[in-house]
Amino acid sequence: MQIQITTQAVTPDIREWILAQAAAGCVVDDMHRSMLASGWDEDVARAALAQTLGLPAAAAPAEV
Repeated sequence: MQIQITTQAVTPDIREWILAQAAAGCVVDDMHRSMLASGWDEDVARAALAQTLGLPAAAAPAEV
């Protein structure tokens, strides 16, 4: 059995996407669900949203 560990980076592109979605009126929970559906790790998605939008960690979306 082989285990593969991957690391996701919060790139300028994903930060740009988050800011564009927020400017378009998207709510954080919807962005979070979209990120998860695209394969983002739960913790990385929540951290990216919180950091990019200047939210406290507690305000990041709850686990889905």
